[in-house]
Amino acid sequence: MLNRSILFFLVMIFCTGIFAETPSQLPVNVSYDYELIKFYILKQEYDLALSRIIEIQNKKTDTDSLHYFKGLAYKGKSKWELATDEFANILIYSSDRNLIKTVINEFAGTLNKMDAFITIEKISQTLEEVNTPSTRIRLLLMIAEIYEDNQLYSEANDVYRTVINENIDSTADIELKLKIIANDLFLKNFEQALNGLNPVLALNDSIYNQTALFFNYIAHHSLNNFYQAKTSLLILYNVYPNHIKRREIIKGLASLYKEEKKYLLSWYLYTELIKISDEKQLHAIQFDIKELKQLIVTDSDYINPFENIIPVFPEIDHIE
Repeated sequence: MLNRSILFFLVMIFCTGIFAETPSQLPVNVSYDYELIKFYILKQEYDLALSRIIEIQNKKTDTDSLHYFKGLAYKGKSKWELATDEFANILIYSSDRNLIKTVINEFAGTLNKMDAFITIEKISQTLEEVNTPSTRIRLLLMIAEIYEDNQLYSEANDVYRTVINENIDSTADIELKLKIIANDLFLKNFEQALNGLNPVLALNDSIYNQTALFFNYIAHHSLNNFYQAKTSLLILYNVYPNHIKRREIIKGLASLYKEEKKYLLSWYLYTELIKISDEKQLHAIQFDIKELKQLIVTDSDYINPFENIIPVFPEIDHIE
């Protein structure tokens, strides 16, 4: 009896503050069994934890907490499918929102350890029984991301459209529409991408514009609509100087101006590009500038930008 009391005291010390996200349905007077299970998991004694959990469940005592602990124990043993099944049980049957938020991250983590086909199968099985809208959307987005990781962009777009139909958050809808457009670009469905971009660009929302304009440039350039492509790049260059794709924007403009035989403008932009390039990128830029210099000299169709300029020398006024 004394040894049991000492062990319980040690368990309480080690477990204080641990598992802060333990299900809220646990009673105020936390049972010895639960604290012992948490202690085993903390000390990575997963077999002992599972043995204790199964013993309790055999007594027809089953709670969300036990499924959560069981999932953590299986996760610790790298038994990903078994862990996923325990977490899925909570997503399907629990009404504890805080617990669901915690478990869905654990669920996603264990899914990442499994084959894509099995992962989609597990999520689909869970989706069939889940009724909570927010959980359904999160699970659908997991499937879409798996499709994207495996370059199944058309299938991912089908899932995104399903989420848009189920979702009531219009802000999230715009983000999903941009994902669909990005996948259309990967699929080389450039006209379809442009059709999707028109309503997004019409919003003129600074949060989404910089992404939409860059996609607009890619789609138009791919369709050889160079004027429209350049228009998008000029807006990005002037309005969004800190754009994550700044290098591609400047390089794209430099290339378009080169095609238009506006070599000095192209040269200027390549010089700008040098400022944000690393050593490996500098060699290619210097080659492009060298090529521009040669074109200025040798291109018979090149219009001399200085042809109609009459220089003014202020110093001449001081010469008697």
